[in-house]
Amino acid sequence: MQDKAEEKVEAPQETEDRQVDDETMKRFFKDAIKLLPAMQRLVITLKLYEGLELKQVSTVLGYEEPRVVEYYRGAISALQQMAERAILTNRLEQWKMKF
Repeated sequence: MQDKAEEKVEAPQETEDRQVDDETMKRFFKDAIKLLPAMQRLVITLKLYEGLELKQVSTVLGYEEPRVVEYYRGAISALQQMAERAILTNRLEQWKMKF
């Protein structure tokens, strides 16, 4: 068992790299959200940035909750697909640089 003095401490470079990665991800998702259809963008913004529950979002927008859930799921799915494509594109570019 490790005591408190023996706990792993991250190297400064690892912490800096993680901060850069976090900032890159935040910037990516901020830009990706702008590419969503208007209602998906509005729902995801109210949910993630304003902290509203989907029930509250439905009240604010005047839509039934199942419809808001549909917009939210569509937004999440689209963002996942965009992230996957970006990762694949980045890996391809890194691979190309090796040759």
